[in-house]
Amino acid sequence: MEDIIKQLKEMEIVQTEMLNDMREIVRLCSRAIKKVHARDYDAAKEQAGRIKERLRGLVSMAEKYPNFNSYRVHAEQEYVELMTFLSCVKNDKIPDVNELNVHYQSYLLGLLDAVGELRRALLDRLRDDNIKDAERMFKYMNEIYELTVPIVFSESLLRGFRGKQDVARRQVEQARSEITMALMFKNAK
Repeated sequence: MEDIIKQLKEMEIVQTEMLNDMREIVRLCSRAIKKVHARDYDAAKEQAGRIKERLRGLVSMAEKYPNFNSYRVHAEQEYVELMTFLSCVKNDKIPDVNELNVHYQSYLLGLLDAVGELRRALLDRLRDDNIKDAERMFKYMNEIYELTVPIVFSESLLRGFRGKQDVARRQVEQARSEITMALMFKNAK
């Protein structure tokens, strides 16, 4: 029993450390995404480099302690969202799972989360009367959604994916409507 208790105490310490690391990575990603919305791309990219370093440690720990892999997936998901969003607003190609070096589940969930950030950017562009840029944001939103449509697996294999996929579909349809209205209004002038 003493050995079991000792092992559990060690795991509890690791769990706390991983949880703290995950939370910090999520906060850093959130700040970097705000920088992208503010169009401070260099600062966002610099922050992304620091996040990538923090992720390495978390991934290494998750490989040693697979019970805590969900912390890795959540942190990587936020990183994927950031990197996808940054790439899209800079009109680059969407990074793939190998480029980002993340777990496939993190990648898929993060891609779908990026759709929401792209919609916010699209709305900002519409407010700036920049319909061309708004249409470009929409193109990326639609591309991401279309990439994920063929992925139909049970919740036990891809926890949270179907819900995010449904949200992304609604966001794409809302964005389509918003761009259509903006174009109609512009053409009516």
